[in-house]
Amino acid sequence: MKATILMGCAAIAICGCVSQGKYDEAVAETEITRAELNDKTRQLEATNADSERTHALYKDAVHKLQTQIDAGELDVEIRDGRMVLDMPNDVLFDTGRVDIKPAGAKDLDAVADILRSLPDRQFQVAGHTDDVPIKTGTYPSNWELSTARALQVIHYLEDKGVKAAQLSATGYADVDPVASNATDEGRKKNRRLEITLQPHITSVVRRR
Repeated sequence: MKATILMGCAAIAICGCVSQGKYDEAVAETEITRAELNDKTRQLEATNADSERTHALYKDAVHKLQTQIDAGELDVEIRDGRMVLDMPNDVLFDTGRVDIKPAGAKDLDAVADILRSLPDRQFQVAGHTDDVPIKTGTYPSNWELSTARALQVIHYLEDKGVKAAQLSATGYADVDPVASNATDEGRKKNRRLEITLQPHITSVVRRR
């Protein structure tokens, strides 16, 4: 009888330990879930805040560049959450050349004003071509030409007071078209230079 009572007590104790363990585990899981939820909430708030800032900058850029936009010399859009300034190569450069034409320089002056007003932001300058190949002693392919044009624009923006640390350059040749290269109009759209506002570094950190 005594042995039976002791065994019962032991069973109750064991059951109690298991229940306590499950309880602790459930509490831990709840805390993890709450922490994950809080983190996701903060990420969403950061994303929304960055999106609002980008749209505000977009509206301001459109207002300041309306003359160039109306003339078809420049376009401003939000693409994948980033503000992009799209400038036709035909406005900026002669065929196969990297020297900036006077009309293109005037447009870049207006762009430089906007970039200087955002000293804490980063911008990527990217050159794009159509699929018509170029092969000269200076530019063996469209890769070299598109990159050289991006670098030329960076040097111009630096001369206009944009900080070098804010700028980066890349060339995409014809691998990132925005239209079909099967038509003259499509190729014209693909010959472009894009200046992209990069995500704010604080927003990138918060999303990790």
